[in-house]
Formats: sequence, C-alpha cells, structure tokens
Amino acid sequence: MAISSDGTGAPCTKADTAGVKGKDGKEARTREVKVLTVTFYDRVDRRGRPIVNRSCIVYFSSTESAEAFAERTYAIVRRMGYCQCARVQFVSDGAAWLEKMWRGHFRDTDVLRVVDFYHAAQYLHVVVAALCARDGKDAADAFRGYRRTMERRGGEKALEEIVRDFGEESIAGLPEEARKAWAHLKRRTDAMDYGRYRPENDSDTPSGRLVDISVPRRLKVLSIAVRNSSASNPNRPLNNQMS
Repeated sequence: MAISSDGTGAPCTKADTAGVKGKDGKEARTREVKVLTVTFYDRVDRRGRPIVNRSCIVYFSSTESAEAFAERTYAIVRRMGYCQCARVQFVSDGAAWLEKMWRGHFRDTDVLRVVDFYHAAQYLHVVVAALCARDGKDAADAFRGYRRTMERRGGEKALEEIVRDFGEESIAGLPEEARKAWAHLKRRTDAMDYGRYRPENDSDTPSGRLVDISVPRRLKVLSIAVRNSSASNPNRPLNNQMS
C-alpha cells in the first residue's frame, strides 16, 4: 500500500475566501485543499516501478485542519486494511504538517516514510544554485551530479558531498531561502534513502520504487477536480478517474 498526501491552493469564489487571510496579509484568493491518495500494488514493471491496481485507488480532499485530516487519513487507511499489507509507504513532500501526521499515526508501526524524490530534488536545486552563484560555478552541472548521488546513494550522501565541495562556512552563509531548503533536507535525510528504495534486482518482487511515481503530478491533477467545485464543500471524495 502507498499513502501519499499533499496540500494545494485551490482558486475559489469570494464567498469561499471571505474573512480568510492570505500569505501576504490580504484577503486570500485561494483555499488550501489537502489531498490524499491511497493505492495498492503487488508487482512492478521491467524498470522496477510499481504497477498500481487502478480498481483499488482512493482519492480524498478536504479543507479541514491538518489535525482533522490526519485523523481522517488514518481512518481511511485502516478501513482499507493497511495493517494486513506486507509493505506500506507514506510518501509526501516532507511538509511539517505531513511529518506530524506520520509521527502521530505511523511512526510506531512498520510504515516506511519517504520524501518523494521530485520535491527533494527541488530543495536540492535551491541549495546548489545559491552555492554556485556565490562561487561562480556551473549550477546546472553541479546539480546533476548531486542529484545523481541523492538518487543512487541517498540524501545524506548528497549533502555530505556538498559540504565537502563548498565547506561549512559556505553552508552557514547561505541566503535565507537556500538556508531553509538546506535545513529541510537535513531534517529528512532518513526518509531520503533512495538507493535502498531502488534495489537493482527487484524485477520479481514488489519494491520500494514508489519514488518513480510522480506524486506531485497526481496531486496537482487531483486539485483540478477540486477547483471545478466550490471549496465551501470541505470533505469531497473523488472518483478514481486519474490516469
């Protein structure tokens, strides 16, 4: 079983955002919609990517609080029998509210926590671009190298290489956005062991290569369905029509 969740800003009518403050302090133009996808797989393709059973996909979206959404997520996966699954992965972008959900409901179980590779690479790029801009190095080439290390050997090894190449002083002197990205990665390296999730000879058994499934793409497509209806309906189950 794979449990994946994210939050997205859904454009709304003025009635939906009346009295709601946005990030800039002005009236919000969007409402945050939290989305959940629960899938099953029991085999992989020739590249080791999980083949999802499309008849057993559940989508759910809500504008409720993170705490309430976490409780609802746990109730959904329990009803779907996650306790009986041989392998369960909790995949997210590592946002604070999702980390709290994992700690509150799944940390004391055998559920494998994974920061999806797409988002991890985004944070990595912010860090590398800032360091290379200061040192006059080719950011694109450097990023490809560290990204390859992260994919094959995990996030911890990639960050070690960055420290080796640029030094602790350069890391400490990062601009605010890059410093936050570095801290985000440092706190989550235990969920970024992508080499372990991607065994070389796993064609005959279900593997951890859920990182190959584009979670962000699925969740962004899912948000389109939310935007087609009023966000004032806080709890909206969605049909499994996603490709």
